[in-house]
Amino acid sequence: MALSEASQAGRLVSHTLTMIAWSEGGRKGPKPEEIPAPPYAHEKRAEREQADRQAAAHKRRQANRKN
Repeated sequence: MALSEASQAGRLVSHTLTMIAWSEGGRKGPKPEEIPAPPYAHEKRAEREQADRQAAAHKRRQANRKN
């Protein structure tokens, strides 16, 4: 799912204000990082499928270990 223009603008404004506050505050502490965009649905699905495959492989290894 794509971000709307309003969401993108909000993220940009938030980051800009944070950077200004950090700069005006003497640049103490770590530099604020940009808020990452949420992952796309297909990326989340691929991560979930990978985790499922890893869990299934772990279960198989555990089952073979008991035998």
